[in-house]
Order: sequence, then structure tokens, then C-alpha cells
Amino acid sequence: MFSVDSSEAASFFLSEFGDGEDCCLRDVSIKASTWVDDDGSMHFGSLDLSASMTLQRQSQENTEARIIFKGIKRFRINGLDKDGYDGIIQNLRLEISKSGTCFSAHDSFRNDAFEYFCVEAEEMHWEVADKRG
Repeated sequence: MFSVDSSEAASFFLSEFGDGEDCCLRDVSIKASTWVDDDGSMHFGSLDLSASMTLQRQSQENTEARIIFKGIKRFRINGLDKDGYDGIIQNLRLEISKSGTCFSAHDSFRNDAFEYFCVEAEEMHWEVADKRG
């Protein structure tokens, strides 16, 4: 698994995944550290949230990426709207700062302002889940 912890690592991810052109969000799983046990008692962990995300794209190679986020600060997904956005991502953006990563997906073909999702997290890791070609 690769870590995205520098501008170079962010550029590497984007180049390996074709900058996210013609891709889609396949699935997301979010995990909190609080749970209820078999006796019905609540257990409180830290406030850490983690998530895994799968993106798929039309291509001959690197067609699926699995992404892991740790220490999530913000996670927002916008559903499709009445203006006909179809869920096809045209542009992935990845910014690195001292506080972590900001990863977002946009439909720049129709309206660059429409953001499908945005994740801000302390850590981001990824791997190619399906590589053809």
C-alpha cells in the first residue's frame, strides 16, 4: 500500500489513476471506534474515524483503486442532483498540508464547481485493486 504524504506521492497517485478521468465512486465504508457489545453496553473509543473507498475507471490498466483514510476530519458525499449529474467523475484533486490530505472529486466536464465527494484526513493510503493490461 502506498502512503500519500507529500506532493510527490499525491502526483504519483493521480498519474497512476489517470487523474481520475472517467471514474466513479464504487463503494465507501466508514468505521468509528465506538460500539455496542453483546450485553448492550456502549463502549467509547477515541473519536477517530477511518474509511475505505473504492474508485473504478474506464481504462486498460489500473482500473480500480482502494483508498484508506485514517483520522478523518471531514467526509462529505453529495448525491446526484436534479440538474442531471450522472456520477461520472472527470477530475480528482489531492492536496497535502501539515494537517493531512484533502481528497475530492469533481465533474469538470459539466461544472467544475460540482463536488461529488470531499475527504479530509490525517492519513491517506492506496493500492491498485484491479490492474488490467
